[in-house]
Amino acid sequence: MSIDTQGISTLELESALGFNGYVYSGLWLHPDKQNLVYPLGNTVIIKRLSDGKQEFLQGHTDNISCLSVSRSGKYIASGQVFVMNNKAPLFVWDYAQRAAYGNFQHHKGKVEALAFSPSETYLVSLGGLDDGSIVIWDLKTKQAISGGPASAGRVGQSFTVRFSNTNEHIFISAGCETLRVWELDLTNKKIIPTECKTDKLKRIMTCVEISKDDKHIYCGTTTGDIMKVNMERRHMSHYGPAKTKYHMGVTTLKLLESGELLAGCGSGAIVLCSADDFKALRKLQLDKKVTSITARGNDGKYFVGTEASHLYHFSFDDFKADLLTSCHNRAVTDVAVPREKPEIFATCSEGDIRLWHTKSPIERLRITVPNVFCNSLMFMRDSQSIISAWNDGKIRAFCPRKGDLLFTIHNAHSMGVTAIAGTSDSKRIISGGGEGQICVWVLTQNNHRLLQFMKEHKASVNCIKIRSDDKECVSVSSDRTCLIWDLVRFVSLQLVTANSVFQTVCYHPEEFQIIISGSNGKVTFWDLTVTTTVREMMVTQAGAIYGMDITKDGKYFVTGGDDKVVKVWDYIAGSISHVGIAHGGSITSVKICLRNRILISTSADGGVFRWKFPYASDSTMASDTQGVANLELESAIGFNGHVVSGLWLHPDQENLVYPLGNTVIIKRVRDGELEFLQGHTDSVTCVAVSRKGSFIASGQVNFMNHKAPLIIWDYANRTIYALWEHHKTKVEALAFSPNEKYLVSLGGLDDGSIVIWNVETKRAICGCQASAQHVGQCFTVRYSNTDDNIFVSAGNETLRVWELDVASKKIIPTECRTDKLKRVMKCIEISEDDQYIFCGTTTGDIMKINMNMRRLSGCGPVKNKYNLGVSAIKILKSGDLIVGSGSGTVALCSGSNFRTLKKVQVEKRVTSITVNGDDQKCVIGTEASHMYGFHCEEFKKELLTSCPTRAVKDVAIPFGTSEIFATCSEGDIRLWKINRSKEVLRITVPNMTCNALEFMMDGHSIISAWNDGKIRGFGPESGCLLFIIHNAHSNGVTAVAGTKDSKRIISGGGEGQVCVWELAQPKPRLLQFMKEHRSAVNCIKIKSDDKECVSVSSDRTCIIWDLERFVSLQLVTANSMFQTVCYHPEEFQIITSGTDGKVTFWDLHLGTAIREMMVTQGGAINGMHITQDGKHFVTGGNDKMVKVWDYVAGKMTHVGITHGGTITSVKICSNNRTLVSTSADGAILRWKFPFPLPS
Repeated sequence: MSIDTQGISTLELESALGFNGYVYSGLWLHPDKQNLVYPLGNTVIIKRLSDGKQEFLQGHTDNISCLSVSRSGKYIASGQVFVMNNKAPLFVWDYAQRAAYGNFQHHKGKVEALAFSPSETYLVSLGGLDDGSIVIWDLKTKQAISGGPASAGRVGQSFTVRFSNTNEHIFISAGCETLRVWELDLTNKKIIPTECKTDKLKRIMTCVEISKDDKHIYCGTTTGDIMKVNMERRHMSHYGPAKTKYHMGVTTLKLLESGELLAGCGSGAIVLCSADDFKALRKLQLDKKVTSITARGNDGKYFVGTEASHLYHFSFDDFKADLLTSCHNRAVTDVAVPREKPEIFATCSEGDIRLWHTKSPIERLRITVPNVFCNSLMFMRDSQSIISAWNDGKIRAFCPRKGDLLFTIHNAHSMGVTAIAGTSDSKRIISGGGEGQICVWVLTQNNHRLLQFMKEHKASVNCIKIRSDDKECVSVSSDRTCLIWDLVRFVSLQLVTANSVFQTVCYHPEEFQIIISGSNGKVTFWDLTVTTTVREMMVTQAGAIYGMDITKDGKYFVTGGDDKVVKVWDYIAGSISHVGIAHGGSITSVKICLRNRILISTSADGGVFRWKFPYASDSTMASDTQGVANLELESAIGFNGHVVSGLWLHPDQENLVYPLGNTVIIKRVRDGELEFLQGHTDSVTCVAVSRKGSFIASGQVNFMNHKAPLIIWDYANRTIYALWEHHKTKVEALAFSPNEKYLVSLGGLDDGSIVIWNVETKRAICGCQASAQHVGQCFTVRYSNTDDNIFVSAGNETLRVWELDVASKKIIPTECRTDKLKRVMKCIEISEDDQYIFCGTTTGDIMKINMNMRRLSGCGPVKNKYNLGVSAIKILKSGDLIVGSGSGTVALCSGSNFRTLKKVQVEKRVTSITVNGDDQKCVIGTEASHMYGFHCEEFKKELLTSCPTRAVKDVAIPFGTSEIFATCSEGDIRLWKINRSKEVLRITVPNMTCNALEFMMDGHSIISAWNDGKIRGFGPESGCLLFIIHNAHSNGVTAVAGTKDSKRIISGGGEGQVCVWELAQPKPRLLQFMKEHRSAVNCIKIKSDDKECVSVSSDRTCIIWDLERFVSLQLVTANSMFQTVCYHPEEFQIITSGTDGKVTFWDLHLGTAIREMMVTQGGAINGMHITQDGKHFVTGGNDKMVKVWDYVAGKMTHVGITHGGTITSVKICSNNRTLVSTSADGAILRWKFPFPLPS
C-alpha cells in the first residue's frame, strides 16, 4: 500500500500545548500588541492574549529553527531544519491573511537566523553550520538579491543577524569570533562585509542588539560579558562586566528606552545592567536558559521565553515575573483520557504528570515526582485514580482532582515499569516491566497485593491492553513477541511473533482481532480465533510506529511514529484518509476521545497537539439541548449553606433569597411559595442584594481558566438584567453600592481580580488585582453605607479600603495598618456611619478598624476566642454584633469590647446572617443547609427549614398516590409532601448510608438498602423499624426492590450477589441467592407478574432472572458499567443506561440490542424512569440535566437545567403530573411533568 500523503485531506489542528524554548529569539509580541508569535514543532503559532485563542501557520516539513516578525507586523518569517545537504525551506507569511506569502529555499541543512529590514523591503537569512551562507531577499519580487559566506575562513560559524534600525542597506551578523557590518550594494547586487575590530578580545557572540540611532551594537557572549561596538567606526568601545560575569553566558539582549540593557542568561537569570560598565543593577532568577525577550510596548512589560518551554510575563517596575504558560520540555511518553470524563486528559513526561482541559489548551493540574521518568499512565475505569508506570520500578496512583498520592507499589519491576493497564471493574492493575515480566495486582480498599506474575517475554514490555470482560489481556514486547494472557488461570493462551520490535497493540472493539505496530513501520492485523496474520500494511518508511488508537466503533484507527505525521486510517479499506503534520519530534502516543470528536497526539520534543477528528460518532439521537423546551420547576428542597453570605432577607421583608445548585431561589416567608431565577450554567458561589432590593447579583463557578458568568437580576420582573463574564473559574464575592449605581465583583483563587461595574450602562468601569503580591487571597468585599465610591476588601493578611476615581477610571487601594497583627479575614461588616470596619477572622477574634484612619482600633475577645473562627458577622443598630462561628455558635457580643452577651448553638458552621429592618428578627444559614429563625432580644433559635447536606442517593414514590415521596441519604430517610415540598417524617440511622429505597406495593412499609450490609423496613407513617435483615450482603446492600404482592424482597449487593427474601413472620428469611454478577449490583426491577426480575451491574452485564426456579434466563453485555434499568410497561423490552452516556433498548425475546441512543456526552447516566403508559422516559446523570424523551421517536422533548451536582435519581409519579430529581449536592427538585395522564 502506498503511504504517499500527497492529495490526502489534512487534519484540522485545534490547539497546541507547548512552546519551543530552544529557538533563540523565537518568542515575539506582534506589533498589534494583541498576539504572541512562537514556534512549536513545524508550526508557527499565533496566540491571542485576551482569550488564548490560537491560529496556526503550517507549511514547514520539520522543526522550525528561527523566527522573525517585521517592524509593522505585516510579515512573519520562519526557517526550519532539514535533511543534511538538502535545502531547508524558509517561509514568509502574510500576517493579515494567515497564509504563506513566499517559500524560499537556499540554505542547506538549516536556516539559522532571520531579520527584516526596517521598511520591510528586504529579508536577510543566515544558514546553519552545514551551509554558512548569508542571503538578502527582495520581498516584493520574492527573489534573492545577493549572498555569500557569512564568516571569513579563519573564524567560526555565524549565529545571528540583525538589521539596522534606520538603514535598509545595513545589517549585522555575529558568531564565533566574528562580528560583521554588511552593506547592500543594490547596483552591483553585492553585500559587502566589514569586520569589526575587537582588538585582542576573542568571543563567541550569540545575540546582538542595535541602539535606535544605529550608533552602537551590543553583543552577548558565551563568556558571560557584553561587548559594546561603535557601529560607525566598526570598533569595540568597551566590554563588561569586568569581574562578575554572567553565569553560563548572555543568551539574549533587549535594549531599553532608558539606555539600560535587559540581559537573559544561560543560567536562567534576567539581569538589568548598566549600558556603561554592564554591571548588574537588578536580577531575577527563572527556570533554565533565557532564549527570548520581547517588549509589550513602552510600559515596562515584557514576555520572556526559556529553554524549559516556559512563558513569563515580566514587569520591569517591580522586577517580577508571572508564569503565563508551562508545558513539557522533554519527551511526552504517553497520553490518557478517562472514559467517564472525556473533558480532561493527562500526559506524562520526565518528572511529572499533567492534566489538561480537552476543549481548551489549559493545564488543570500538575503532579510532580522529581528525578524519575513516567513511562505510561492510565485513568482507572471509575475515573477515581490515575495509575502510572515509573522507571524507578514503582507504580504510583494519584487522585485526578487534587493530585494526591493514593498509593505506591514499591519494587513492582526490577528494571522499571514500562507498561500499565487497569481492569474495567477498577479492582486490578496489569503491569509490564523492563525485564519482561507481567504482574497482576489486586486493589482493595486498604492495600494492594501481587496476585500473580507471568514471565515469557525476554525483553521490555511496551504495551498492555485488557479485553472488555477482564478475562484476557494482550502484551507486546521488544523481544518481537505478542502474548495473549488468561487473567483467570494466569497462563499464556497464544503467542505471535514478527520481524519487528513491537511497540503498541489495540483490540478491535469486537475483540475478534488485534492490530500491532512496531519498529518496521507496519501495522499487522491478527485474527485471534486462528492466530494468523489477516493483513499487513506499510504505514511509514521513516522508522517505528509508537502510538496507535482505534475508534469505539472500530471503523478507523490512528497511528503516529518516527515520521512525525499523525495518520488516520480506514480499518476495513486499509487506506489513509487524513494526515496531520505539525509535530517536530517523533510521535510517542495518540488517543481519540470525546465520541471521536478530538484526537490528542504527543511527541518526543514535548509537543501536545489537539486535532479535530474527522469522523465524529454517529448516534441515534443528538443530545444537544439547543431549542429543546424547558421543564417547569415547581419546587426546590434545599439550600446551599456552603455559600458564604448566601442567605438574604430581601428589603421588602417578605422574601428570602438564597442559592441552590445553579439557581437563585426567592422564597416567600409567609407561605413558602418559591420563585426561581435561572440562567447560571454551574453552581452559584455568591449572592448579593442591593439596598433597595431592585437588583440581585449572583456569580458562579466554571471550568478552570474559563470565564465564570456573573448575573444581575431585575427583582421586580424576575428576569436577567445583565450578564457579564470577566473572572476566570469563579466569582468569589459581590457587593452593591448604597445607591445601586455600582457593583463590585471579586474573582476566586485562579483569578484574583476585583472589578467595578456600572449597573446603569451594564459595563465594567475598571479593575485590578485584589491583593498585593506579598499577601494571600482576597475572600470578601463590602461597600460603604454612605459613599458610592468607597468599598472594602479583605482576605489572607490583607484589608484594603478602595476609592473609585470615575473620571480617570481607576480604583485606588489603601492598605489598612493592623500593626503586627496577621489574620485571615473571611467576613466584614461596616458600621452605618462608615466609621468602623469589623472583620471576622479564622483565628476566632474580631478586628475593629477605624475606616477614616485606615488603622486597627481594637481586637477581641482576648481570651475566649470563637472556636473554628468567626465565619459570619452582622452589626445591629445598637452597635452590638451578631457573630456566627465555624463551630456553630451564634453569639450576641458588644461592639466595643467584643464581650459575649448571649449565645446559642446551631448545627455546623454559620455561613449567613441576615436581619430584618427593625433588628427584631434575624435568619441564620449554616453549612448543614439549615435555616434558623432568631428573635434578637430573646435570642432563641427556631429551625425553619432542614434539608439533606450530603448526596441524595435515591428517591421513591408510592404506587397509586402522588401525595408523598421519600429520599435517602447518609444517615437518614426523609418523607416529603409532594405539593408543599415539606418534610413530614425523618428516619435516622446514624453513621450509615442508605443506598436505595422503595415503597412496598401495599404501602405499609419502606424497604431500604444500607452500606452496613443490612436491609431495613420502616413504617411510612410512624417511621418505626418493622424488621431488619442482618448480613444481607457482605459488601453492603446496593439495590433493593419489592414484589407486587408485597411478600418478597429482591436485593443486590456490592459483591454481585442477588438475593430473594420472603417477608415471613416472625422475621424475613432467605429463599435463594443467585451469583453471576462479578461486581456491584446497581439496580433491580421486577416484572409485573413477580415471576422475573432484571438486574444490572458494574461488571457490564444485565441479567434476566427467573424468580420461580432462581436461575438466569438471559445475559446481555455492553461496553458500559450499567447503572440503571427499566421495564417498558408492556414488558417486551427493557432499557438500560450506564457510564457510556447511552440508553440501550433490548428486546427480551431475542436478547439483543435493537436501538442505542446517545443521551449525554458528559459522563454517566445514574437515574432513569419510564412513564406508566410507556410513551416517555426521563434520564439524569453527570451532566446535571434532567431530560425527558419520547420513547418511540427517541427525541428529547424537555430539559431541566437547575441541579448544581450530579443527578443521582429521577422518578415520575403515577399520574405523570410530577417529576422528582435528586443530586449529589443534596438538592431535591420537583418539576411539572409535561405529559400528564388524562384524569
